[in-house]
Amino acid sequence: MNKSSAKNNACLYVHGRQCIDAAKLLLEKGCKEILVTLGKDGAILISPKGQIEQEVLEVDKEKIVDTTGAGDCFRGAFAVARAEGKDDKAALRFAAAAASLCIQVKGAQPSMPTREAILDVAGLKASSI
Repeated sequence: MNKSSAKNNACLYVHGRQCIDAAKLLLEKGCKEILVTLGKDGAILISPKGQIEQEVLEVDKEKIVDTTGAGDCFRGAFAVARAEGKDDKAALRFAAAAASLCIQVKGAQPSMPTREAILDVAGLKASSI
């Protein structure tokens, strides 16, 4: 979920980290877990077990070309890692690495990184994710 979907789905006006409150409301309504993307402020996975925050992986400002698609890239990479059975922290790190690569290329489709590049940036081995 991002800021605008938090507003629409929880029937709340949200700004910045207020997305967390909206996500908690969705948990109360029966959602099992909520992934909140916060752009340059990272992401938070919220579930009945608690919440896990993931900071962005730093990229030199001069290398940032286009943030279009970064949130989609993050969520897609997170979904891949989770589908492969990785734990929450590893999946969040994998997703953060993917998004950090995504913003360094112009355009939504061309900016989607390869698995090998993501693993390299995340500091993960191919066998670990």
